[in-house]
Amino acid sequence: MNKKRIIVIVGIVVFGLLGWMGYSSVSSLREKEEKEEVAEELSSLFLSLGIDAAAPTGVSLLMYFNSECEHCQWEVEKLSENMDQFADVNLAMVSLEPTDSAYQFLKNHSLEQYFIETNPENIMKTFSGGVPQIFIYEGNKLKKKFKGEVKIEVLLKAIKLK
Repeated sequence: MNKKRIIVIVGIVVFGLLGWMGYSSVSSLREKEEKEEVAEELSSLFLSLGIDAAAPTGVSLLMYFNSECEHCQWEVEKLSENMDQFADVNLAMVSLEPTDSAYQFLKNHSLEQYFIETNPENIMKTFSGGVPQIFIYEGNKLKKKFKGEVKIEVLLKAIKLK
């Protein structure tokens, strides 16, 4: 009798754990899909970030970064070195880290004017995954998304979307 109870209890626990894992997986996938859907339009992304701005015309590049990330440091350095080639691109940069740290980091690379300060909660509900992430828009529509370090030549090719 005791063996049957133990088997039943173990069975219930196993099925309960499997159900919880399945539910968690589906929830995570839905959340990721929702975040990706928000990023499809620049105006939706701005709205999700709590930024009160109209989506600019032309080509826009939005970078999600962290100043302590080596890949972000490299990416920002290369972007700074090649700013003349991004003259016609609307740039915006956001970070989850404290505003002072992010701003100072960009200031060291003469990119502070592109920093957009927003509530960290908005960033967490908008982006999934690590940094850096770069989104390239033509008008309001997402044309290219990069996760991780991207060579400057690849970014330049992507902004010349026509």
